[in-house]
Amino acid sequence: MAIVGNKPETGARYELRRGEEGPPFVYEGRIALVDADLPVRATLLADGAVEVELPESEPWRKRVRLLLRTAGRQAVAEGTRPPRALRRWRAEK
Repeated sequence: MAIVGNKPETGARYELRRGEEGPPFVYEGRIALVDADLPVRATLLADGAVEVELPESEPWRKRVRLLLRTAGRQAVAEGTRPPRALRRWRAEK
């Protein structure tokens, strides 16, 4: 199913893109919530660690960190670079 509209009806949509350079890989984007957009910048380091810059609460930082850490681990397992873009929807918890 395609994503329609800028805001999710429920939950959160994570949209992150990285540049060509790396490692470290710097991702920038947003977390689209029903009632707000949160700007996010995250760095995936060569050792798999993730640093997240996000002006909001820790739960959002943790979710971004987990998404990028998983993408980094998959890339290492496949012998490729991490994805240029991540777009995920997650239900509210």
